[in-house]
Amino acid sequence: VVDNVPFTGAIELLNPEDIESVTVLKDGGAAAIYGAKSTFGVILITTKGAQLNQKFQLNYHNNFSFSSPWELPKKADPYSAMKAFEDMGLQTLYTGHSVEEWMGYLEQYRANPSLYPDGYVINAQGTRYSLRETDVLGDFFDTGFEHKHDVTASGGGQNMSYRISFGYANQDGVMASDKDAFERYNFRTFLNSKFTSWLTGQVDMSYTKSDKTLPNIADYQWAVSYPSYVEMIDLDINGETLPAGSPSNLAKLGGTNKNARSQNRITGKLIANPFKGLTINAEYTFDDLRRTQTNYAKKVRVTNPPKYEVDVRGEYSTLTKTQYQTTLNVWNVYGSYEKSFGRHNLTTLLGFNQDTYYYEETKNVGKDFISDELPSFSLAQDWEPITDSYKEYNTRGFFGRIN
Repeated sequence: VVDNVPFTGAIELLNPEDIESVTVLKDGGAAAIYGAKSTFGVILITTKGAQLNQKFQLNYHNNFSFSSPWELPKKADPYSAMKAFEDMGLQTLYTGHSVEEWMGYLEQYRANPSLYPDGYVINAQGTRYSLRETDVLGDFFDTGFEHKHDVTASGGGQNMSYRISFGYANQDGVMASDKDAFERYNFRTFLNSKFTSWLTGQVDMSYTKSDKTLPNIADYQWAVSYPSYVEMIDLDINGETLPAGSPSNLAKLGGTNKNARSQNRITGKLIANPFKGLTINAEYTFDDLRRTQTNYAKKVRVTNPPKYEVDVRGEYSTLTKTQYQTTLNVWNVYGSYEKSFGRHNLTTLLGFNQDTYYYEETKNVGKDFISDELPSFSLAQDWEPITDSYKEYNTRGFFGRIN
């Protein structure tokens, strides 16, 4: 809940520089106000405003950081891995390689690496046995880089104050692919105006746009499970040169999953103090969230590292685009009255809330493109039926308290 209104977008859309405070409600008091929607608790976020009689301030903050995996699994070397297979009683691996023959080559390689300077041996039957240790898991990761910039201008006189902020964040992830990335823009304007001695008006407008991308094939499981003797090399198979089917190559050569969000949020608020002890708040919020999720599963021809043969990922390329729209209109009217007489203190609270929620989703799927380098529904040779769904609800509630 951001500034008294449910937040339709992901919390990552908020700019931390715009947050004043965060409060977590996890007891029955949350249900008293938010009802069934607060079953798992409520996170209350208050954003920064602007004070009257404040000097003009212009602030700029930046942050630069690097990231990398803190700790990765340590794999056994080729000899230890093959020795474990031998101790298990295996005679032949699922790839067809002889464990006994492989152990013999590894013992020779350990004693004198110069016997096999290429790091592998091909026997009389044409079977390839790799001997050199590889780092499949380390090849899957890289060093990520993030930079963040925030500019804020604020100030105010006797009757009016303002705060304008712009934020930009760009993050390159730790996977060895430029598809592991996140970018976000934030723009927010807050205006506070004192119309009379007892009436104040506020307008809060924000716009956020974010783009997150990930490789469609990000096979961390294979990066972990591939033994250290598996070679990640390009091979010529039947006259066709194919790239290695390593997890890092699949991430680079495969398709891309994109998640694009944009959110507009406008709140108008009136605060009235007609006489001492009485405060009345009336506010309206319009929240519009648009999200487009595009998943491109690209057909990829690579080598199967353990078997040294052609490996085709996917029968054909598939493009799936899902568009979401969420619209929320919220009215809040609430007031409080405080009165002290003698040794007694009286506090009353009375409020009204109304939400109008609308959700729409449309999904398109295209398959088998004329060109896999240009994934587009107009170039697809097969399509699934377009599907859509809608959801709408309205709530109205009253709440009160007397102390």
